[in-house]
Amino acid sequence: MTNLNTENLSSDEVIKLVMPALIKDVKAKAYVQDAAPSDAEVLGLIVSKFNQWDRDSIFETFVEALEDSNFHSDVDTVRELV
Repeated sequence: MTNLNTENLSSDEVIKLVMPALIKDVKAKAYVQDAAPSDAEVLGLIVSKFNQWDRDSIFETFVEALEDSNFHSDVDTVRELV
């Protein structure tokens, strides 16, 4: 990916700009040619690698995604498991 000028964009606009390109690039580089991973699978790979395969960091990322989506009761359930 190249340097992007995101200075005047909202966070939603940055996500819409960056994530499809990131997912496409990772699909092309991280999987064998005939593989057809879902976007969710690729995003899981990205999160795992970004968090350096650290269980607690991956769980925290998951919990924050639930929290941001207003799944508060699910957040409580997940926190009890960890």
